Amino acid sequence: MHYIFRISHFKLIYLYSSSSHLAKGMRYIERDAKEDLPAFIKTLPTHDKASCVLALKYMIELYQQLRAYNSTPKLVMRTSAEEQSIIYLNNIKNKTESK
Repeated sequence: MHYIFRISHFKLIYLYSSSSHLAKGMRYIERDAKEDLPAFIKTLPTHDKASCVLALKYMIELYQQLRAYNSTPKLVMRTSAEEQSIIYLNNIKNKTESK
């Protein structure tokens, strides 16, 4: 349940920080974000490990796009932490593929 909430919350942040829409909740996200909907759908996993890993990879891509869109000169990039997180996710992916 928390996972779905976090995805939904992230989608809401993504939509309303990268558009002219006011943040009023998820009620009309399908209407307000028609062009972004395919990207959001990719972040919804099925009930298997490989799908969860892939959904997280798509979530990372969306986050990186959002960060680039809202970047300011004061933004402190934690590239080392980001790289380590992606390596960790890739290790999980490799373990699920080898089973």
